[in-house]
Amino acid sequence: MTQKIVNGAPKEAVAALKPASILRQASCSGQAIKGLYLYKKTQSDKFSIGYISKATGASKGYISDVMSGRRFLNPRYWDAFSEVFGLDISCRTVLHLLISFDVESDEAERKKLCKELQAARKTIDTAHMKMPSRAKGVFFAFEVFCAFGLFGGRPSRSDLRSYFGSARSIELDYALQLLKEMGVIVMEGGVYHITETTITFGSSEDGVSYYDFIKDSLTKAMKAADRWAKEGQDSIFESTLISVRKADYLKLLPKIQSDLHRLQADLETSEADELIRFNIQIYPNN
Repeated sequence: MTQKIVNGAPKEAVAALKPASILRQASCSGQAIKGLYLYKKTQSDKFSIGYISKATGASKGYISDVMSGRRFLNPRYWDAFSEVFGLDISCRTVLHLLISFDVESDEAERKKLCKELQAARKTIDTAHMKMPSRAKGVFFAFEVFCAFGLFGGRPSRSDLRSYFGSARSIELDYALQLLKEMGVIVMEGGVYHITETTITFGSSEDGVSYYDFIKDSLTKAMKAADRWAKEGQDSIFESTLISVRKADYLKLLPKIQSDLHRLQADLETSEADELIRFNIQIYPNN
């Protein structure tokens, strides 16, 4: 079991399930489509199976079968259903991958689709949960959380102190207390256990945002460059400027993000022995 920091929100942080949350949590395409249908109904009394039928050309009986899981949505309806549910490109990708996974019978292809689905789900924009205001400037707590993966998700305080060093003992205790207050770890039988595998957060007025975390990571990268940029074997530090067509660049950005998330998913393991920081910045130079 691995721990990580992402930009997003867990289901308990979302008051009402919106499309992004529905698609994050759905175990199959039928469940996702039914969830999207129920969500749209809360937005408009006029939204109905009949409305979907008229908008997509699919029969009412067929739509009901899809929602119940008796049938899978035919590819010719994918775009029409995505349109009627008002899905953005990230959500559409997740829905299409869910359907593809449901209909695929080859085990190797299913494993490939599963990884693509995991990566695509990470790109969905979701509601943000607030972090405790005391967390500002205490990003060390997030490092401690991620370090749980080095001990099978069940480290003792001694394990963590050995890893981070005795000089950070007080900081470590503060970090552990903060993580307990956030509800992501508990102490049982002399060791800590994780209750959530991912800390998710975003912008908030009285807490810290994901963008604060990014800026903190960039500060750490500047300090790490003096050591690791010269090593070469255990790290990659690269920077370049290239001329591009803006339209092509914007079109490719979602794929770059998805590919990076897929690479991270491939690297993560329950038998970790190293904690790495994975930073990337791509942006217009002007």
